[in-house]
Amino acid sequence: MRHLWSSRYYLPALFILLGAVAFPAWRYYESLGQAHIPDPLSFYTSPFSATSNASRRAYATALYPTSSYLPGALLLGWSLHQHAMLAADVAQHMELLYTPGTLDEREKTWLGEVGWDMREVELIKPPESRKPAKNFQEQYTKLRLFEMEEFDQIFYLDADMLVVRPFPEIWSFPVPLAAARDVRKGFGWLPTINAGTLLLKPNRKLVEHMMEIAPTLRYNAVFAEQGLLQAYWAQAITHLPYVYNGQLGIKRVFPKIWQTVFQNDVKIIHYTGLKPWQWHEEPDMPVERCVWWEMWEKMLDWRRENGLSDLSDMASKPA
Repeated sequence: MRHLWSSRYYLPALFILLGAVAFPAWRYYESLGQAHIPDPLSFYTSPFSATSNASRRAYATALYPTSSYLPGALLLGWSLHQHAMLAADVAQHMELLYTPGTLDEREKTWLGEVGWDMREVELIKPPESRKPAKNFQEQYTKLRLFEMEEFDQIFYLDADMLVVRPFPEIWSFPVPLAAARDVRKGFGWLPTINAGTLLLKPNRKLVEHMMEIAPTLRYNAVFAEQGLLQAYWAQAITHLPYVYNGQLGIKRVFPKIWQTVFQNDVKIIHYTGLKPWQWHEEPDMPVERCVWWEMWEKMLDWRRENGLSDLSDMASKPA
């Protein structure tokens, strides 16, 4: 009798139990639609091609929701020119994205004087129930870069970066999206990207789809657009060498590696953490701080020689 009960009732009961567990899980997966398997490459007719037309290439940076990074954006733009990154056969555009109310007319003039074309864009708010860290609330707006279809390639740099060596070869990378990996104190090297630099091919339909599925896509929402890009592009993203995103976090976590491997090769310094124009007492990274301030002084000299307004009071150099 016991054997008969187990064969007649145990198996059906087991199937019912498995169904009770699996059905909610299946319904959850179904509710995500295609969110788990996005294919960004499907939005491009030729994703792995680089343009040879320099007039279709643009550098970009962003300032929002405040102009607190204004000194950084000014010097970044000036450093691009100083390293011949705006040569006629390299790239011919510099685009600065800002949201309404971020900049006044005087600040826009200063930015234009170092080569930035001003582009006002609407803020992209975080998806509902996917709130990022407090200091990343506005960072989804960076995805506006994918809407700039008048360009074939865009190389984005955060406004707290400084070009210290030329890198014209970046434009020959035949990829739709590339970024360096992240480095963080307490964790070290990370498999996730740092969106401080992005080499990308604009595509308006792609970014529309990205934001459409963002509310249900599984990603680390704390890091806003950076987490979304990581999850959405997954295996399709190309990882740039750290020389194009020389995060000072590398030096904080691995000082010997920075000194022996990166210090003489980094082409773009990324001032993660305290910014040079915010350093006051006992600043860290004295070498990299001096690099920024030396170039800042050179920019001020250039402005004086060209009869432009004096910006020496904008950034207070620490003793």
